[in-house]
Order: sequence, then C-alpha cells, then structure tokens
Amino acid sequence: MPLLPAGSRQSAHSSWRKIVQVGPPPTNPTPGPSVVISRVMKGETVLTIGTFDGVHRGHRAILERVRECAEALRIPSVAYTFELPPRAAIEGRNPRLLLPPQIRYRLIGRYVDRVVPTSFSDVRSLSPERFIAEVIVGELAAKAIVVGERFKFGRGREGDIEVLRAGASRYGYTVEGVPPVTVRGEVVSSTLI
Repeated sequence: MPLLPAGSRQSAHSSWRKIVQVGPPPTNPTPGPSVVISRVMKGETVLTIGTFDGVHRGHRAILERVRECAEALRIPSVAYTFELPPRAAIEGRNPRLLLPPQIRYRLIGRYVDRVVPTSFSDVRSLSPERFIAEVIVGELAAKAIVVGERFKFGRGREGDIEVLRAGASRYGYTVEGVPPVTVRGEVVSSTLI
C-alpha cells in the first residue's frame, strides 16, 4: 500500500489513521512495523471495532469470527481500535492498560489483515448515525461488521448492535453479534482481568 501525502484526502476527523499492515514488509522497508497512513480503505472490508485491551478470550472470539467472515467473502479483515480506552478519555484519567498499544496491535494483527488505531477523541462527538456513515462506511468500507453483542458506540454510547443493524439496509452491510465468552459463570472482560 502506498503512503498518501498529507492532506490528500479530507475527513470529519483531524488526525491520520495508522494502518498496521500484517504480512510481508514493504519493498522499501523502514525500521519497526509496517505502518501505512490512510483515511479510506480501498475495497470492501470485514470490520470489527473495539479497544481489545488484553486481547483476551472474548476478544479472540470476535477476531476469529472476523477472520472467518473475511476468508469466506475473500476481502480484507480490519480491526478499528482505539489507542487508549475510551473510558480514560471520558473520565480524563491516565489509563491502566493490560498491554502497551504496539504489542496489542501486533496481537490483534495475528487475527486480522489490518489494524487501524485511532484516537477516541477523533470520534467521541459523532452520533451513532454519523459514525456509521463517516467511519464505518465512508472510511472503512465495511461490507460486514462483527462486534460483541454488548457493543456500544457513538456519542455517549448511544449506539449499539441494533443501531448497526438498522443501518444495514441503508448502507448494504451485514452485522453479526458475537456472544460474550464466560469462564466459571463470569463474562470475560478486560475489567475482570
């Protein structure tokens, strides 16, 4: 994937998205992971969204399902993730992370073709409808979306899986909810860990 020059595309968001490409290094390798700057995906994707802090069993269930869907549709799988947990930005505190971001991106990258880290601040004010139109469809070209059944998104966590499903007929994507993973009757979560 080529690097796009700064300012070559406009978006509702102020910062560039970093796409961590998993796979062979670029022809002109640079130190560190292969990072490609882009605002818009080329072609359709199977998308998941979340912080994925810890990449625990629940996260892996979602990421594995994303990979399966992408293989079946023969299109790239993408994980849109936040550099820091949204709760940290909302509460204005330093987050306690289970994993440093770069390690988390590499672990997520074991399951998907592309990892797209972003700052929660870039999207926190978007209504669920704008997030769907501008990010999910506009930037990430989702043909299929796979999220946890309890997924929340958009300003004030107003959006959920039902809001995603409501947008499916308008935008032409499908939505699949992955049930929570439990261990000894407890739902596996980063908070629990």
